[in-house]
Amino acid sequence: MGPELEAARRRLEARGYRLTRSRRRVFDFIVRRRAFTPAEAVDQLRPGLGRATVFRTLKLFSKLGIIEQVRTVPGRTTYVLCLPEHHHQLVCTGCGRVVEVAGCEISPAVAAQAARAGFLVTDHRLEILGLCTACQPS
Repeated sequence: MGPELEAARRRLEARGYRLTRSRRRVFDFIVRRRAFTPAEAVDQLRPGLGRATVFRTLKLFSKLGIIEQVRTVPGRTTYVLCLPEHHHQLVCTGCGRVVEVAGCEISPAVAAQAARAGFLVTDHRLEILGLCTACQPS
């Protein structure tokens, strides 16, 4: 079992859910794609899984922090895998491409700002918006 799957299984079980065959199939798709739209998930997981099953599973995985929604092209929902560890994304506002940024050097700065404001940080997300090389004007 890979680290992403083990982390997902732990999150599911901690909230009283099981890693069913359908959830495993959706999760395997997510791990392969890393960033995807719900329509892409439905298209790739048919005919074995119905649309409702895919959407219910995405909603559950989002609620549990296994995936999260990122802002990409306006009007387009894109999800990214959030496991096994904390990460950030570079998001192209031209084509919707999402690139993971490993590590988190920003945590000390966030903690310092929060301490000054008397704020207890429980988590943070960072999306860096811009244009990938293919979308940049020449």
